[in-house]
Amino acid sequence: RVYDELLAGHPDAVPSALLESSRRAFMLPALGPSAPSLTSQLFVSENPRPVGEFLTRLRIRIDDLHAAFVQAGFRDCNEVITANDLARLSKLFSNPRVVERIGARSAEERDLLVRYLRQEGVVGHTNRVALVDIGWNGTIQKSLDHATKAARVNANVVGYYLGTFAPSARDSLSPMRGYLCERGLPHSRFEGLANFRQLAEFICTSARGSLLHFAAQGNRIVPIVAEPDHNEQQMECIGELHEGVLDYATLMREEGAALGVSDMSPDSAAREYFRLIGRPTAEEALTIGAMRHGDGMASNTSRAFAQFNGEKMTPDSVLADYAGCYWQQGLLNQHTPQALVLRSLLWLHEG
Repeated sequence: RVYDELLAGHPDAVPSALLESSRRAFMLPALGPSAPSLTSQLFVSENPRPVGEFLTRLRIRIDDLHAAFVQAGFRDCNEVITANDLARLSKLFSNPRVVERIGARSAEERDLLVRYLRQEGVVGHTNRVALVDIGWNGTIQKSLDHATKAARVNANVVGYYLGTFAPSARDSLSPMRGYLCERGLPHSRFEGLANFRQLAEFICTSARGSLLHFAAQGNRIVPIVAEPDHNEQQMECIGELHEGVLDYATLMREEGAALGVSDMSPDSAAREYFRLIGRPTAEEALTIGAMRHGDGMASNTSRAFAQFNGEKMTPDSVLADYAGCYWQQGLLNQHTPQALVLRSLLWLHEG
């Protein structure tokens, strides 16, 4: 939508379209020995969850896999863990019955994904296609590369991203370009993004549910999406953000053309964004801190960016909130009793 607004009426504008995508829907069909970095995506989780969800979000049946969970060291499929529990998760995903089911699901979804990409004109020809996304590790583009390679279908894509981190180079088959940083360089802009990358993800989030997988519907391949997991306040904030971004794009097109400004340097574009992350006002810290974010991957588990627990305030609880939040500077800069206690505790610790 931003691209269409910026290039409205431009005679050389490349036609654009929305490509339905998510890490979950692209990564699973691409699993295989040629792309080991994609396998690590099976363990992605920013929030504690029952271990069974690591499989059910891939549409893997677990009702008869109790023995596999126990053999991996779990009490049962309902034991709540984090993605840091790599040893036990790796053992679970190495179980022969689990490997077999993931392989079968991957092959089934690969066929649907490649048919969808053909249908949308992304693959199956020699024309170059630009994939535009936020970026980070380029999982969706790499998944497209490896899924089409496994299906022996031609693909000619180039990724254009807000920024790419160093792991984006692993298992990459097609070119990627980063705007604010490329493979983590320059470090100054990479650090600004990496410190609170969830904010960019929230700005670009969809107001509807996330894409789970694809399905055949007659002669068409259609996306299957989850129910929206945003409450009314979240929906309003997402709407305001999108409206503001599009208004800014209109301003850039209209006034930029009059002033002879057709583009913006990365440093100029990111200056206020990085200021917000590192030095938010009390109002910004409170408003943005209340927004909720999850890791996607077919799960609606989420938590606030920077919010204190509403229960009884203690030094331990305040420090736990600080250690576990997405945006530590957002907690520190709030004008609340808890934030005052937090600043005092950190000052005493440093002293």
